[in-house]
Amino acid sequence: MNENVTITGGHIKDDMFCHYSYSKEVAKGITDKATIKSQRPIHDDMKAAFRKLNPHLAVICEEVHNLEIGDIDKMPVRPENMPLDEWEKSLEGIDKKLYAFVVSGIQYDGSGENEGVILIGKKTLSTGDSVQLTTPKIVWEASSYFFINELRVAARDLADEIMLYMDGKQAPRAIQTEMEFPVEEGEEDEDIKPKKRGRRGSKENPVNID
Repeated sequence: MNENVTITGGHIKDDMFCHYSYSKEVAKGITDKATIKSQRPIHDDMKAAFRKLNPHLAVICEEVHNLEIGDIDKMPVRPENMPLDEWEKSLEGIDKKLYAFVVSGIQYDGSGENEGVILIGKKTLSTGDSVQLTTPKIVWEASSYFFINELRVAARDLADEIMLYMDGKQAPRAIQTEMEFPVEEGEEDEDIKPKKRGRRGSKENPVNID
């Protein structure tokens, strides 16, 4: 784990990579800031951490009332073996409503009493078009947001995932294996077929002796 490093933001790019920013205290009172546009595929754990913020985007932007949600930490997740179109058709009620919201970015801002987060994402409309959404800054200590504790935990968990990504955690690499094709009877593999060599004095390589 990186010491003296604070994650200040993260954004999913093309549903595959993470662009993140951080600050690092290099000496007392001196801080370096950097933004990294990584091309390493993100782990499913990071996708899940971003996904936990989706309902918060809907509630903070007043598209969904908090009383419509029972447990904001227990939103349904599509089974791995279920096709996306089938999953979308199976959603009903509040689950279908929340499915339209996707968080793709987060900003960590401020310190002390002014510390909080800003969520960045979109809402997909029934037409297929989307509306970009950015929440106001939600301050931990003075916010009236109903799910403030759940949001704080989810934001912290995402920061941890970004830190792990920074340290090298990523999606497993796909392993390519060579395909073996069966050799039918009467055929020989050209790569292993022994080559005939002419012998001195043979018919293939006659030797003339004067």
